[in-house]
Order: sequence, then structure tokens, then C-alpha cells
Amino acid sequence: MESLEMSKKDTKYNYKGYSDFHPRVDEFTTLRIPMSNNSILFNPNALVSFEFNAKVDVTTTVYTEYDCPGVSPTTAPPTPTTAPKSTTTFKSTAEVSADTPPTKPNPPEGSCKDGATKYTVASTLTTPTNIVLPPKRFFEEVSKEESYTVLSSTIVLTMEKGVLKKAEWDGDRNPDVCKYCGGDLMTPTVGYKCVMNQCAVASRSTNCREGAGCSLKVFVAWQGTDADDRPLISINKAPSNFVKYSFTPISQIGLGLISDFLDRIVGNTNNPNTA
Repeated sequence: MESLEMSKKDTKYNYKGYSDFHPRVDEFTTLRIPMSNNSILFNPNALVSFEFNAKVDVTTTVYTEYDCPGVSPTTAPPTPTTAPKSTTTFKSTAEVSADTPPTKPNPPEGSCKDGATKYTVASTLTTPTNIVLPPKRFFEEVSKEESYTVLSSTIVLTMEKGVLKKAEWDGDRNPDVCKYCGGDLMTPTVGYKCVMNQCAVASRSTNCREGAGCSLKVFVAWQGTDADDRPLISINKAPSNFVKYSFTPISQIGLGLISDFLDRIVGNTNNPNTA
């Protein structure tokens, strides 16, 4: 994989910012975003997303409309309409003439009966596209006295024989992530909250507004198989897996006030990137 791009948008001021990162395959990577204290961690208007420069084939169904035999061609072809999520695309005959044979396909049986003037033929179109994660907020303000901050989040990349097939936020992939926001399942979760399927800690407990503050950390873990069909194992170091056997709650990972669990489990395989 060549690179991934982080985008940050402020929905109030319509500000957009971008940073490029280059994680290595099957290394549990930490993306540290400095100066993110007020811009992301305590900003209710900030949305963060990632786009992966991986040409994944997306197949869409294209429906082309033709005039039934004996009907005069329409002078103004219908306007193409794209279905939600780019799953279905409608095109007129003129628009597909450049990439389809000039011959007109025969109408499906029964499609031009009972006064019908047009018929539709379905075909498939495969195009390469990047993978874009849905945007996330890292701060939620319940009231002036109560707010929560997501200090870290994890992205899981799935490969098949060395080809990137899927990218997901760990909390979207695994709904059990928020069960460990306060540590193990037996720990009371007072002071913790699940924000957009991410573990958040009470902002007042972070001390991030003091001194140098805190920097958002995004972990990248891999699963699946490499080009030689060997299993990728860095997924085992994802906080959602490790915290089951740890006293460190997911919501507190990334505080930076003491040695992170990250430094203890990653060792020499860590590949820190900085925006």
C-alpha cells in the first residue's frame, strides 16, 4: 500500500486539513497527530477521516434505456441517476455509446408489449477506487460541566494475499470494543463513554489542557494474509485485543502522562509516524 491520507474538517468554520502517512504492512503502527489538543480532542466540530490509496475494484450495475423497435428515438435522453452509495448507475444510450458496441441489444422478452415504448438492459461496470473511512468525532460535550474525549482509536486493515480489501474503524468492526472502555468487564464504567463506537474518557480527568497537552493517537493494525499467503499478526496488538488481559482501559490509552501500554507491547516493531 502506498499511503493513507488523514483529513480533518471543522464543521463550524468549514476548515479542512490533510496529512499523509506511510504505514508498513503488518507493523502495529502509531500515527501521532501533534497539536491536536484544541483542534480535535476538545473540538465538538472536528471530524476526522482516513482515505487509503488502494485501488479496490468496485462493481456497479449500469442500466441502459433503449427505445423499443418501431418507436422514434427520443430527442432528449433521460438524465442519468446514480443510486445511493454508488451501487447502481443509470445512463442514457448516448452516454454509454463511447464504451459499448454500437449495436443495439435485443429487448428482453415481453419488455416491449402492451404499449411499452422503452426497455432497459443491465450490465456491470468495474472501476478501481480508494477506501474511505467514515468520519469520526473525538469529543462529545454533554453539558458545560460534562464532556468526553477520545484519546486514541484503531484502524484495522484487511488484506488478501497482499492486496488491501477492507479498512475499518475497530469499533465499527467489533461492537465489543466499548465493553472495555473502563478496563475489564467487571470494572465500573463511571467516567467513561462510548463516542461513535470509540472509547472516551471524561475530559476533566485527562489533564490534557495542562502543559504540552495530549496528541491524538491512531493505531493501525493488519489482518489477513500477505503476498506469500502468510497470516498477518499485528491485529493481535490492537488495544481491543490486548486490553482484555490488561489493567489499562482502552479510554486511557494515549494519555501520554505515563508510559503508554503501547511502549510495553510493541517494542521494536513500533513504527511511529507524525503528521
